[in-house]
Amino acid sequence: MLSALYEVSRLLLENPSVQDLGEKFVLLVAKLLPAPCVTLYLRDAESDAFTVAASAGEPIRLADDQQASTEGDFADWVAQRGEPVFIASTSAEPGLIRSASKRIFASLMGIPLSVRGKVEAVLAVAHPKPGYFDHHHLEMLTAVAGQFQQVLEVSRLTRSVGLLALTDGLTGLFNRRYLELRLDEEVRRSHRYGKCFSLLLADVDHFKRINDTWGHATGDLVLQEVARRLLENLREIELVFRYGGEEFLVILPETPLQQAAHVAQRLRLAVEQHPFRTVNGSKLFRVTLSVGVAEFPTHGADKLSLLASADRALYVAKEQGRNRVEVLPPAA
Repeated sequence: MLSALYEVSRLLLENPSVQDLGEKFVLLVAKLLPAPCVTLYLRDAESDAFTVAASAGEPIRLADDQQASTEGDFADWVAQRGEPVFIASTSAEPGLIRSASKRIFASLMGIPLSVRGKVEAVLAVAHPKPGYFDHHHLEMLTAVAGQFQQVLEVSRLTRSVGLLALTDGLTGLFNRRYLELRLDEEVRRSHRYGKCFSLLLADVDHFKRINDTWGHATGDLVLQEVARRLLENLREIELVFRYGGEEFLVILPETPLQQAAHVAQRLRLAVEQHPFRTVNGSKLFRVTLSVGVAEFPTHGADKLSLLASADRALYVAKEQGRNRVEVLPPAA
């Protein structure tokens, strides 16, 4: 399961075009479940209707023939519901799917994928055996769909602003502009499904001293190397951003507070134990991180209060001597 999430995350880095990546995604889902029929529907920007972007096996529809059905009728139905659909046996839903389609799509699931509050895609899977899918399948499908939602989000954003507008030029990490959008979506998803997530706000200790001692070119090199250390020690489903200056922020989806604190310690050690060099390679020196940890909704029920809690925890870490991880008590 985790390897499948990694594969979907890699699509995000490979190409921001959903149309180009849809075929890879549906094949991955078909192999994961497994399921003979997987369809990805995308909302057309001009007509606002759902059309098949990619399909493994027979495209999933409600009616028993193409003439009697619009292409995206099932996608429309899932989008209107606005939540995952699980139908163990379609024979129990006579008003939903017509007879011929029941034989092909006897067990059925659908996941709406939203960008900024609007359903932009629907992932549908089906099996000819009634009762084939169970709630474990639905959990797996929801997880991989959530990862592909990030691909969809970046695709929609880059269509209007360009990929460079979402990334930091020095480190190559996503920037604060994309962070704001990603956090909004993470809060919405956590509210909807009753899940937690955590933030790590990390700051390079005494960064001004590094610049003053070794020069700004070495300071830039430090930021690039810290970014690499963070990326190499995080799962691909976890997102890291350059928050500003020498600060980095990490989003840990569906990660409770204590687990997030362990991740923060791992990142702190990865930086502390790495040998940093000046830009000309002549000197070795040590770099450390201070990290503040906050959990949604324990430390804030919205984006701003959660970020403020992470920032307060970071302040405590610095006040307590730096090179440490701090977690605040739950918000009152």
